[in-house]
Amino acid sequence: MATDYLFTEVPIFDRLGVNLMLARGQKIDVLDTRVDTVAPGLKQQGQPVTFVTSDQLGRATFTSTQGFVRLRAPKGFERVVYSPQYLQEVRQAATDAASSASSAATSATAAQNAANLVGAPADTAIAAAVNGAASQTRAALDDLTERRKVIDANKRGVKADGVTNDAPAWNALVASCTAGDVITWTGRSMLNGPIIWKSGVSLVGQGRGKSVLATRDTTGSVYFSAIQRIVADGASVSSPLLNCTFRDFEIDGSGLSGTAANVGGKAMFIQFARRCQFLNLYLHDTVGTAFGCDFLPECLISGLVVERGGRNWDGVDGGHAGIGIGTGAWQVEDTLITNCHTIDCGQWGIFTEWQADQPYHSRGLKIVNNVATGCQGPGIADIGNTGVYIAGNYCRGNGTRNVTDRRAGIVIYAKAEGLIVVNNICENNAGAGITLNAFAYGGHTIRGNTCSGNTREGIFVDTPPSVAHNGLTIADNRCFLNGRSGIKVTSGASAIIKNSRVDRNHCYNNGTALIAGDRRGIDLFGGMVDSTVCGNRCYDDQATPTQDNGIASASGTWTNVLMEGNNLVGQATGASITGTVTGLTRRNNLGYVTEARGTGQITSAATNVTVIHGLSIAPTAVVVTPRTNENVWVTTIGASGFIVNRATAGAALDFTWSALV
Repeated sequence: MATDYLFTEVPIFDRLGVNLMLARGQKIDVLDTRVDTVAPGLKQQGQPVTFVTSDQLGRATFTSTQGFVRLRAPKGFERVVYSPQYLQEVRQAATDAASSASSAATSATAAQNAANLVGAPADTAIAAAVNGAASQTRAALDDLTERRKVIDANKRGVKADGVTNDAPAWNALVASCTAGDVITWTGRSMLNGPIIWKSGVSLVGQGRGKSVLATRDTTGSVYFSAIQRIVADGASVSSPLLNCTFRDFEIDGSGLSGTAANVGGKAMFIQFARRCQFLNLYLHDTVGTAFGCDFLPECLISGLVVERGGRNWDGVDGGHAGIGIGTGAWQVEDTLITNCHTIDCGQWGIFTEWQADQPYHSRGLKIVNNVATGCQGPGIADIGNTGVYIAGNYCRGNGTRNVTDRRAGIVIYAKAEGLIVVNNICENNAGAGITLNAFAYGGHTIRGNTCSGNTREGIFVDTPPSVAHNGLTIADNRCFLNGRSGIKVTSGASAIIKNSRVDRNHCYNNGTALIAGDRRGIDLFGGMVDSTVCGNRCYDDQATPTQDNGIASASGTWTNVLMEGNNLVGQATGASITGTVTGLTRRNNLGYVTEARGTGQITSAATNVTVIHGLSIAPTAVVVTPRTNENVWVTTIGASGFIVNRATAGAALDFTWSALV
């Protein structure tokens, strides 16, 4: 064994804050993992020290007589790191052990063959060696068979007795494995530090409650993940974790006693992985995000049940989700998240987020057929990705902490573009059912969703003051019994909704909170440009109505917009559009009369007559055609009628008229 183990450029601080979240230049203690004292033989740049100070890049280089040490920083941050030399020694020891075992099995076979050559009867001693459960030969044969199929960690030093710290045994075992190996175990395996994973090795348990990894701290507020492979462990775009399956086991994070918000303390923390599967896992009571992994192209996440992930969220800090996926390392990160349950989690139930230091707003993500309930923040959310497909999910009772912009069923945040949000059910959330945040980019589709009983809107689109939502589609949604408007789309002075569609939505009985000015079926606050509002059905059939307008806009600019074929019968006011209307075509809307025609007469003793047009608002154009050659003109066009005039009294004058809004 080496006298001094070299730890080279160990990350202490990085831009993502995924390691120890220390400011540059802070002190960090290096401790022996067995006892709470300074690691023996610790040196940095040839001088004995009791701490390491990170360099300009947030890295530390030092040596120690211990092969793995614990890094402890201010505010309780702590994690275990392993020297590459130590890991190589573990691998070599495992190889030597396997070779010795193989030799023992070969010797036994040779002895039997020799006996057969001289015609001797079968050697009972050899038979006993092969069949005896405690014999060296039997163990060797078991080892060879096991390495071809499944490795039982309980036979490789993992006690899983609910007491022993199994982290060193797990790390030695994983380090000794080769691609294609599958590890299993039974029991409750306690971890005082993370298991560092490697490519090609899979972990398959015996199910919830039977195969458990349980993180714990023994010295106070320590935060680490049960299973880990991150940048600090060599993960990168050029060196991703490959071809691993994690299935049928439980990770319990309740043993980390810290109560402060911290992005550490995950169940699984893996960065840069390809073609990996995470199946039927039960993850619970983690300080940070339970399944918090980044950059996962071609990966499948299915059947996870996550309870109380991100339990320490303080309403401010990031992370702290049930399932959280960072993106941006590759242009396409086609991760599939499906059939998962997140229950009573922290800031998010399921969350995908572009990482600001990565080059791409990745595309290809799918979040399908999941359930998110009781989260302190939104049920499902995306920040900054492109074309994310969010479909068939059920989000109920989220936003329990009631933090602004963190309380909807589904939220699309800043710099996201072209998301498709279809056929989801969002009900009884503390905010809106579905929210499109102010700084989300354009091209989103929100279609076929059911949003009911939410404290705020069914669907809410918030537009910033300087960036337009271009190419937005809100269609075929059903919004009812929400506290505020069924659908609310807002525009700013220079950030109008344009090239968009609000079509065929079914909005009824909304506005139950009775907030003045925010109890419409569809509220298009601020106007639209080059868009359509067609085929919507808005009404209120409650004994005591709460929805006061079918379609409304309190202000804004309307240019080149078609409003046609809407059925607004059953509203106190079918529609109310105000603002700068330079190109809004309104026709064939039931309950909102915008075109009318008829006949009239100026009697023989009169020079004018008032015509009641019956339109919902004052017309913008009135045409009168007399049935004689006498000249007529129109004055005093109002909300209820207009006046038809002639120069002098004479014979009765009949005319036809038409009026358009």
